[in-house]
Amino acid sequence: MAVKSLPKSNNNESSGRERSLEPKEEERLLAASSEPLRTILMWGISAGLNIPSEVLSLKWKDVDPQCQSLTVQGALSDSASSNRGR
Repeated sequence: MAVKSLPKSNNNESSGRERSLEPKEEERLLAASSEPLRTILMWGISAGLNIPSEVLSLKWKDVDPQCQSLTVQGALSDSASSNRGR
């Protein structure tokens, strides 16, 4: 799965800040991505899901084409980080 490198953004954003991609950024990201990453990114962008945790936790049973809905049951977690407090 090859992804071409994208030019760095000129934004001076703090590293902990979350933001949405601008439409042109989405286009560049999708154009630079190959499958299956491109499909994962499209699901995340179109449904507003976190990538990779929510997108990669999806199962076919979560998709209802008749109602045109998607149910996010949960999110994947890094088992190493989730076990630190135990």
